[in-house]
Amino acid sequence: MLSKSIVPYMLAVFGVALLRSTINYGRALRKSFFRLPPAVLVQVVQTAQQCEEALRQLLATCVVDGVSRPIVGLDTEWRPHTKAERNKVAVLQLGNDRVCLVLQLHAFDAIPDALKDFLSDSSVLKVGVGIMHDAKLLLQDHGLAVRGCVDLQSLAYKHGYSDTGNSLASISLTVLGLRLNKSYQLQCSDWQVPVLSPTQIEYAALDAYAAHACVAEMYSRHADSSESVFHFCEVYVDRRPVIGPAAPGKVDKVARKKAHESTYSQRIPQRKGVLYENCRMVSPAGEVLCTCNKKKMQWYLDRNLADLISEDPPTIQLRFKPAGRGHADDAYYLGHKENRCVVCGSETNYVRHSVVPHSYRRWFDVTLKSRSSHDVVLMCVRCVSQATVFNSQLREEIAAETGIPLEGRGPKHFVDARVTALKQKASALISGKTTLPPARREEILVEMRAFLNKDVVTDDDVAAFLKTPSKVDNPDHVPHEQLVVATLTTPDAMFEFVRRWRHHFLRTMKPKFLSPHWDPDRALEFQLFKQRQALASSDGVSTDSVDAEPDDCDAVQAEDSPGSP
Repeated sequence: MLSKSIVPYMLAVFGVALLRSTINYGRALRKSFFRLPPAVLVQVVQTAQQCEEALRQLLATCVVDGVSRPIVGLDTEWRPHTKAERNKVAVLQLGNDRVCLVLQLHAFDAIPDALKDFLSDSSVLKVGVGIMHDAKLLLQDHGLAVRGCVDLQSLAYKHGYSDTGNSLASISLTVLGLRLNKSYQLQCSDWQVPVLSPTQIEYAALDAYAAHACVAEMYSRHADSSESVFHFCEVYVDRRPVIGPAAPGKVDKVARKKAHESTYSQRIPQRKGVLYENCRMVSPAGEVLCTCNKKKMQWYLDRNLADLISEDPPTIQLRFKPAGRGHADDAYYLGHKENRCVVCGSETNYVRHSVVPHSYRRWFDVTLKSRSSHDVVLMCVRCVSQATVFNSQLREEIAAETGIPLEGRGPKHFVDARVTALKQKASALISGKTTLPPARREEILVEMRAFLNKDVVTDDDVAAFLKTPSKVDNPDHVPHEQLVVATLTTPDAMFEFVRRWRHHFLRTMKPKFLSPHWDPDRALEFQLFKQRQALASSDGVSTDSVDAEPDDCDAVQAEDSPGSP
């Protein structure tokens, strides 16, 4: 039997030994984590002024011995969110095997154009795990459009490296044999501090370095000798990730959540066929009046109103003199148009996009929108998603300048309190069939019979009533857009409003495949509007706005003529 006085002493000795063992294990574990190679230059960028030079250095390393390697790792960090708010992206990491940049975006007084151009350049591939989610946050928080994104998870899954998981740490361990320090204390540290700690800097730089290194290693193992890095990744550029199963017994929640929250998974209805068929319509004198689709062209041919005079491009010549000249001499409307996104050039998943949002456009005078498609362009779903975010920023500016709130005047809906209360009672009739007291059940039925004006209320009546909406439209509500357009009392004011949206589109989206004849300062429709308004004023005719939309034809048609559909 041990003396009672010895027991505390033995416990103390055991505790000290356990503490030493834990400390030694932690030191050994830290030593086993991969450290950034000394040859890698790490730059912490704290101001917008430093950013341009840092990006120039990074781009210079993308070319080695005359061979272009336009690929960088990308990741983001932010201060941990709270239940009350989501914190913005504080740090952006960009890097390769020679330079890693840690950009403290939260400290920038303004986002430099050099960074906007770099991230929006689709010829420079950006790789990372859940990178589409990072792109979404950068766009929402800082107005930075990121193009050329490649999710590392997709490449890992394709080449058989996702068996142990889909996180950056798992893929790095499988592909490179490197263990990354992904401790909770580092991941969830305060990334909005004015000065990052050395540990934070290395952690941030390693994420970008490891993402680039994984792609470089997979490229060296699996690419053909003549295959470029861009071609190796091409099928996954700006696409949702293809994620393999997590390791047995593991659920890679972070990677899966990032993929699920991708900005570009929005369900936007897409066109099932081409928009522009570039068929031409000419007058009896041989003057090109407009372009149209094949259906329109066939309509004229079937009625012997025109003759087919060319098949390439498809061209018909009218047999009658049209009432007007259509869009003769208008280079934009008569020019050949491509069926691809005007921003990135994608030839799939494109939709019609209004440069001036439809919510404003619908309140324009009919002269400015009927048979006018100058401000309707083709864009892919992903670019539309980005444009929507940028448009919301300009909408907020317009609301602040005009003093017209985005909610408009008056509430959009009213909640019918009686319907809401009665629906709660009606649900009890179904859920509490066996437990609801008969007296209470009859009381609810009496109320429902009175509300529905029926002598007998069946279970089907109750089920149908539960689908009745509690919200009703407010007939006195006036939307923000209608109020804004109402302030544009002159053609010149209307033109400046449209011109502002056009230049906003060019500045934010930087379209690379827009028709060379598309002119942000085009004023023809506004000149016609001014003439029509002057004529109406002299005749005493009202020019109130009418809700009309341009034709579905791939360009405006000729002036209405006998037999025109």
